Amino acid sequence: MNLTGNADKLVRNLRTLCPPASAALLNSRGTKCQMYEYQALALYKLASDYNTTASSILEIGTLAGYSASIMAQAAPKAIITTLNPASWEADEARHNLYQYKNVTVLEHYSWDYLEVYGGAQFDMIFVDGDHNRIARDLPWFKHLRPGGMMLFHDYSEHKSGIVFARLNEIANKYDHPFDVYLMDADGNGMVGFYKRDGEVWE
Repeated sequence: MNLTGNADKLVRNLRTLCPPASAALLNSRGTKCQMYEYQALALYKLASDYNTTASSILEIGTLAGYSASIMAQAAPKAIITTLNPASWEADEARHNLYQYKNVTVLEHYSWDYLEVYGGAQFDMIFVDGDHNRIARDLPWFKHLRPGGMMLFHDYSEHKSGIVFARLNEIANKYDHPFDVYLMDADGNGMVGFYKRDGEVWE
């Protein structure tokens, strides 16, 4: 997926590309979110590729549960785990996500959960946590299956410079251009990598 343009154009393109996504956004309205409409539509489209009972998705950064609800509707057969260390936000997310039985909200920093995690590899990892500490989320790449996707929100030089710089560094260091690239006319974006066979991030 490689889409650029103003936000309205991106919304139109993504609604055409994935018609069911529009209904998911309507179902999730009212839940606090920090995501542009086109980004939510793209998230639905990308997560829908993992709508199987064998698939598992990890989200780093739950907030109120908006993005988890989008993924839960896109991939209702998948198991979705979402992490947030703030108990008040986790409680709000559980309330907002109660109807999605495939979603579990855990109160953990991603790096603390990483130290104890011993489960299966994930098919998709959506990173939207503490942008200033994104380097601590990147080691989750080793728990992504080959062919799986690691997707990053807030790829923006002017809003999230640390995320922007770190992901560009990853792309250059491992000679792996972004497989997913969305960028609006204001410089707000979302990018992702599909894991290659044998690929390792040190």
